[in-house]
Amino acid sequence: DDAEALAAITHATLCRELGHTHPSALNAAMHHGIALGAQGHHLRAANLLQTTHAAQVAVHGPSHPEALETAWRLGALLALTDTAASDSEAAEALLRPTMLSLAEQLGDWHPRTQRTRVSLAEALLSRAILAGEEEAEIGEAGRLLAQAEQAQRSVLDTTHPDILKTQDLRGRLSASSVLKPAAAIPL
Repeated sequence: DDAEALAAITHATLCRELGHTHPSALNAAMHHGIALGAQGHHLRAANLLQTTHAAQVAVHGPSHPEALETAWRLGALLALTDTAASDSEAAEALLRPTMLSLAEQLGDWHPRTQRTRVSLAEALLSRAILAGEEEAEIGEAGRLLAQAEQAQRSVLDTTHPDILKTQDLRGRLSASSVLKPAAAIPL
């Protein structure tokens, strides 16, 4: 609660003093959105992150690091299941180009590329489970998670939260009721 209150004050102050589209105000808006999401205010967070991302794209362009960071944060929020902001199709539409831009700018094995890859896999998995279809999405999610885990294992400890999240998603994927026995998930 304290973090969200401080983020809201900082965001409002920077908007008032520097303007709504100043890079510092936009960065504060992203952090305010993160704090709202952490509190469980998913719709408010998604709305703020969407507005922030649109402004960052207008100010910096779609491939700017801050615009990509906000795109990932918004996509990851939308990829969550069972929240008021859940929208796996919108998440995929945002995360796929973000992952490609990050891979081009930072490399395919960079941690930011990997976390976006994991969020994209989560969006694909969520959509496939909710729709009860699309074996191709299940297969792509499995490949994305396998790639992410391989990259993560090369640089992170096996108890790192990023690896644990990837392994949890792979477990959900394997346990999924839509997963057909013939659809092998690479290990």
